[in-house]
Amino acid sequence: NNGCDLQTYYPLSNKISNKIKLVTHHWSDNYNKGFYIYNKIDKLLDQCKLFEFTYIGRYNRDYTPKNIRLIKPMFGKELGEELRKHHIYVTASLNEPCGMHQLEGMASGLPVLFRNGSGGIEETIFGCGEMFKDIDDFLLKLVKIMENYQQYKSKINFDFINANRMAEQYYNVLNNIT
Repeated sequence: NNGCDLQTYYPLSNKISNKIKLVTHHWSDNYNKGFYIYNKIDKLLDQCKLFEFTYIGRYNRDYTPKNIRLIKPMFGKELGEELRKHHIYVTASLNEPCGMHQLEGMASGLPVLFRNGSGGIEETIFGCGEMFKDIDDFLLKLVKIMENYQQYKSKINFDFINANRMAEQYYNVLNNIT
């Protein structure tokens, strides 16, 4: 099913403490999955102590991060549990065709920071996140989300990202083909 199993991915009432926890996850280590930005975030973390960043999945072999917390690929319940430990979901993917990762982040109650040119991701956010152009814009949008955190969280459309709703709509379309 497209969409998220809301029994696996669901929010907690986490609030931002003194340090913001960012997270992303990707199965693929293809450079277009956002490594241009993730590598810049890693270098930025040398000086910036405002946030921490966790990457779940296969990191691109061309760069070894020093400051990003790396976690092996996960899925399902284990992934949902890990996502809920964070505050904001980040995706820097380029030309992502029908990405699910941002939906899993949203279903876990996380506002989304996503890169301009991300493909179909922009169409699924509906105001619960911000688009950024480059690393400087990333920082500006991160602060904006932090300052209005509960507002962004409240805009997550759980009905839209529900796999059951999506499957039902597909079924209805196919059932009405004559």
